Amino acid sequence: MTVDQGKDMERYQGIVPLGENTLADAAHNYFLQSEQIPTRLRVAAGPMLMRGEKAPHWRAGAILIQHLPSEGGSSPIPEQQGDAPEGAEHEVVEDDNWVKARLLLDTVEDHELLDPNLTSEELLYRLYHEDGVTVYPAIPIARHCTCSHEAVEGMLKNFTPQERADMVKDGEIEVVCEFCSTAYTFKPEDFPQD
Repeated sequence: MTVDQGKDMERYQGIVPLGENTLADAAHNYFLQSEQIPTRLRVAAGPMLMRGEKAPHWRAGAILIQHLPSEGGSSPIPEQQGDAPEGAEHEVVEDDNWVKARLLLDTVEDHELLDPNLTSEELLYRLYHEDGVTVYPAIPIARHCTCSHEAVEGMLKNFTPQERADMVKDGEIEVVCEFCSTAYTFKPEDFPQD
């Protein structure tokens, strides 16, 4: 799982087993074990046929809620005691507000997450209007990667000449970004011997 924290922040990756029933289950496990933040996620995807279109296109939607630490600063998941066995489940201390938020989220149906005419603000208001809803300006989502030819070249310069020589195949060094799958190729002569 890659978490992009936004502009001017480093993104980080965590390993998530995909042995769960759904992608949402894998995300729940990630947030519980890695972030130690009680989290609920609803995800839906499906083909949509809009009026006037001949072929359906895919649409996806998701909603996520998290139980944040209280004003007193205590986390909803207490630290594990030193004598707890490795990998033991963290006990989640649930307050009434978190239980209510979870139960309301569980009422969301797939068609609500996929409906192009239902805004996220409207969905949030439907669910949580009794508790007050604050909506912040939307941040457009775009698929992008921070890799570049220069960054990969700089990384390769950190290897010794012998290590770079061992990377050469068919007269080139090829590096493929694990995030966006962009392939960067370099010639051995791009790295003069020190």
